[in-house]
Amino acid sequence: MSRRLLFIFFFMVAFVTSVAASPYMISSGHENPPVGAVPVTPTPISLFELPLWIFLLQVACFPLESVAALKIWVIGGYRRIFGSNVLGNTLRKEIFERICSEPGIHLHEVARRTGATLSTIRYHCAILERSHMIRVMEEKGFRRFFQNGGAYSRDELDLLSCLRSKTSSEILRIVMVRPEISRQEIADAIGKSGPSITWHMKRLEEKGLLSIRREGRLVRYRIDEPTSLLLARTMAKTEVAG
Repeated sequence: MSRRLLFIFFFMVAFVTSVAASPYMISSGHENPPVGAVPVTPTPISLFELPLWIFLLQVACFPLESVAALKIWVIGGYRRIFGSNVLGNTLRKEIFERICSEPGIHLHEVARRTGATLSTIRYHCAILERSHMIRVMEEKGFRRFFQNGGAYSRDELDLLSCLRSKTSSEILRIVMVRPEISRQEIADAIGKSGPSITWHMKRLEEKGLLSIRREGRLVRYRIDEPTSLLLARTMAKTEVAG
């Protein structure tokens, strides 16, 4: 029955559209009244007093744009009402739990851990971000994901991004244990040298995680007490999350 009514509705819309497209002229009878005619004042009537076919034509003329707007409003309301079911999807829940346990994890890492495609991970992360469940940081071409809701301060986010790099993490840990260490000593301890170690050291300096002291041409590195406390606190958080 509903299909039949739907067919009738769209048929009437098409019919009214085709009729409306044809030009026509209307002239008032009061301008050229017939000889001997007596003018009569029209009596207004309500819409519901009109014949049924006229009423249906009025309904058929209802703008389709309004119907589309109503549809968007209904869908949006549906999403808002069921916002608490964001983690109802198994893969999305796994992604969220992994972000919570591995703060700063980036897109490709999530894909490797879950076995899902990059496009699928992007889709679910976009939903989690719109739902304010995760926070996204752009850094050096990486999109890093963190749990939202005030779980981490801005400084902690920067530090966690560096800790996701094995080399940067090793540098910070070595400098914590051996303050005033030189660049060459760091390179020897890590077993790396050249542009790679230089890039990581510069990055840590720019973020204010390493302080430097120059002795002529020799540069020594240390971690200030506030940064050291931040590092210890952040590491403790990640251990608890893991």
